[in-house]
Amino acid sequence: MRKTATKKKKSSTPTGVLAQARMAVRDRFEHQADDIWGLVMLVVGLILLLGFFSFSGPLGDAVVTGLRFLFGVWAILVPTAILLVGLTLIIGKVRDGDHARLPLGLGFLFFGSLGLFHLLSGTEPLAAGVEVVADRGGVIGALISFPIRRVVGLLGAFIILSAVIGVGALIVTRSTLREAALAVGELGRTLVRRVKHAMQSYRRPDRPHVQSPDPAPVVAAKKPERARPPRADQKSKRPPVKKPEPEQPIPRVAPNKNYVKPPLDLLSPGRGGTQDKRSLEATGRELEATLRQHGVDARLVRIVPGPTVTRYEIELAPGVKVNKITSLTNDIGYALATPDVRILAPIPGKSAVGVEVPNKKRRLVTLKDILDSPEARENDNPLAVALGMNISGRPVMVNLNELPHVLIAGATGAGKSSCINALVTSILVRALPEEVRLILVDPKRVEMGQYDDVPHLLTKVITNPKKAADALNWAVDEMDRRYQLLADAGVRDITGYHEKWDAGGLETDSFDRFPYIVIVVDELNDLMMVAGKVVESSIVRIAQMARAIGIHLV
Repeated sequence: MRKTATKKKKSSTPTGVLAQARMAVRDRFEHQADDIWGLVMLVVGLILLLGFFSFSGPLGDAVVTGLRFLFGVWAILVPTAILLVGLTLIIGKVRDGDHARLPLGLGFLFFGSLGLFHLLSGTEPLAAGVEVVADRGGVIGALISFPIRRVVGLLGAFIILSAVIGVGALIVTRSTLREAALAVGELGRTLVRRVKHAMQSYRRPDRPHVQSPDPAPVVAAKKPERARPPRADQKSKRPPVKKPEPEQPIPRVAPNKNYVKPPLDLLSPGRGGTQDKRSLEATGRELEATLRQHGVDARLVRIVPGPTVTRYEIELAPGVKVNKITSLTNDIGYALATPDVRILAPIPGKSAVGVEVPNKKRRLVTLKDILDSPEARENDNPLAVALGMNISGRPVMVNLNELPHVLIAGATGAGKSSCINALVTSILVRALPEEVRLILVDPKRVEMGQYDDVPHLLTKVITNPKKAADALNWAVDEMDRRYQLLADAGVRDITGYHEKWDAGGLETDSFDRFPYIVIVVDELNDLMMVAGKVVESSIVRIAQMARAIGIHLV
């Protein structure tokens, strides 16, 4: 028993000594803790801040690179915040309860503002690439804003992140919502008073100083009162500055009979790459065997190979339910060693079920393959553009006047710019300048610069949002003018107008054979954010009314 007690006493002795040492150190430096931490934060913040200007060596540069990766363009606020907190600790403005409150409130403010900045600058996901995300709110900003936008949309994400910023402001200022509302109201009243005072001070020198030594200046006192209305009238009689009306991009030109359409030889041909017939048949046999193993009596009747997907058409035996094969999607994908199996049950217009399997070797579809096809040669509509190939490898042409407007959407890398370039190139290759004219709006300045000298353009490629608004306003005026011509000609749309013109039923002095106009806007989201109020009404009017008179918006 004595030995046990002795052991316990010996084992507890080091712990007691350490505890006493910690207490002694804490008591000795407790009143200097804020100064020590403040000095440490000042040094760290200063080194990081110098790193943004390449004055802190390789370690500082590496840390700054990491901060930019995490916080994007807001990374410089991190060392700034560390410096401010360090100064606050040294000055001694931090109360006992503020050590937990201030970091929490500043965290809400910083991360809420970071997410809101990333949201308003495009909300690019992490899949867009490190450089794209780092030019906005960084990885942290993307992780905050992108999931919220995916769930509640742009407006909902804006409201949520604004609320987070408001919560942070309330925590930092130790305020309640009522106190914040009263403070905002008082600030508004103070601002109004100062504006009124400034306006009165601005008007005082303009008042006529009429002084009279007469002791009864009743009439003289009224002279300034009489003199003020004419000055106001003079201001009101100034001719109003007329808002310049949107000019027509360029004057109309006569048809050029010597113009020759660009040959298709300028386009690159496809590489071919047809699927191996034996491989397709082997996959079909594996598909039939898989269905039999799961008790589905079916027969492969046709194989339709496409550029990226091959469709296997299966005919079910009498009495076999269609949903029995649709429930086997995962099993079929496992048997064919592919995760992306799509079952079309049934195929429209056929008594068969389609099983679509991605090709192991995909065929590159080029624009020349589509424009040089019989489908394109037989379609003489100037607004017929190449869209791609269907699942069976047949070219697909679509007429813009049947859509009548196009909205192209998709994630980064989905092919939006390729689709726009294919659309514009189709028009340039197939239509004459007097048949189709183009207005191209490219806020990014890098997508459509190659089309700057083509004769189909009504104006140079537009990169300025203000000029884009002027072009859209001109399109609205042109739409109204064309509708008036249609009314005078007694026709309902541009097709009837052209037919009547070609038949000689319209006077050349009063009418003109106006072409189709295609307005292509790249990055509409950016244009709406920069000049939304200016262009929104024009876009709405064009989208609602411009189809019948040959103006189409992409």
